[in-house]
Amino acid sequence: MNRAPKGANAALSTSGAFTWDLVLDRIWGDRECARILQLPSELLDQGISIVDYLNQVHPEDRPRLARKTHESIVGAKSLCDSHRLLRDEAEPVWVTLRCICYRIQAGLATLCSGTLTEVTLHARKPSGTARSGTTSRYREDVSNS
Repeated sequence: MNRAPKGANAALSTSGAFTWDLVLDRIWGDRECARILQLPSELLDQGISIVDYLNQVHPEDRPRLARKTHESIVGAKSLCDSHRLLRDEAEPVWVTLRCICYRIQAGLATLCSGTLTEVTLHARKPSGTARSGTTSRYREDVSNS
């Protein structure tokens, strides 16, 4: 895990870039996207399905992300959503997804491009959701560096 320098107010955020072809149902991403998703970079070079991504999204966050994604595709507009990604045997991590849908064919967007940023330290607690302990542990790591 990257550590922020002493006295830093926020964690270091890193973003990965991706492109999603809605017609082919493939998402391609760079090495940073692969790291955030905990997938081999070769897999993102080949492309993964949107279902592969959604399977990593916390079940409580999926309906909101699905609604926002649908609105972005239908309206060919930008999307910004912070949600949790599940981790094997670890606390979920918070990410912010920012993208824009474009290349209109038959009235619908067919491509989306954007960034995926790990923002665990910066995440706000959604109503009715318990905050993960990851944030406090990371703050301890930062303050002890």
